Amino acid sequence: MDILFKTILDILFPPFCAGCGKFGVVICLKCIERIEFNHLNTCLVCGGQSIKGFTHPSCATFYTPERFISPFVYSDLVRKAILEGKFRGKTFYLYETLADIAYYYLYEVGIAFGNEALVIPVPLSHEKLSLRGFNQSDVIAQVLAARFGVPFVGNVLKKIKETRPQSRLARGERFVNVSGVFQVSALVHGKDVLLVDDVCTTGATFLSCCRALKEAGTRFVWCFSLARAVN
Repeated sequence: MDILFKTILDILFPPFCAGCGKFGVVICLKCIERIEFNHLNTCLVCGGQSIKGFTHPSCATFYTPERFISPFVYSDLVRKAILEGKFRGKTFYLYETLADIAYYYLYEVGIAFGNEALVIPVPLSHEKLSLRGFNQSDVIAQVLAARFGVPFVGNVLKKIKETRPQSRLARGERFVNVSGVFQVSALVHGKDVLLVDDVCTTGATFLSCCRALKEAGTRFVWCFSLARAVN
């Protein structure tokens, strides 16, 4: 991020730890140690336990992702940090910090990408983007792309229909709500994609995005969210 812009943010929103309120940092070292890592890898399609998050062979279709990775549990500090980043103007610092921690987690478990890889954020609707002023998934995706040394492409997926907020819907309604609402607007044929969002609950948004990417010729899709919420 531009240094001048960060300086302006420091003036407008002086950093306080999202966990304990300590001045000077967005998450202090003591609170980082409190972050609960997600040690239960699951298949994104059925939600059952899966080795390293790979989609079960019995669940896999042409349209499903190959793997789902979510390093944090959506509780306590991580939940508070994500919500503060999303709604209280601290998004760049908080999401950058969480994405950096997540990168080292991915590095430790051996995640790597080849020359044909792209990092793509899950898009927001035009209405939500206008209201909020940013897409939090963009921030996370840009950090991961820089760390892995692969291109970030922010305009590949477009949300072409307005939908009801997923957080207000039951599990089954979420899948219907996002069915067919994403469109691919750039060349992804033969590419491997790391698809990035902040929180995953049912996986409905990821699966809808993945279908659009696979229909456009994407080779592999790995879905990544900072945290996994229990539905």
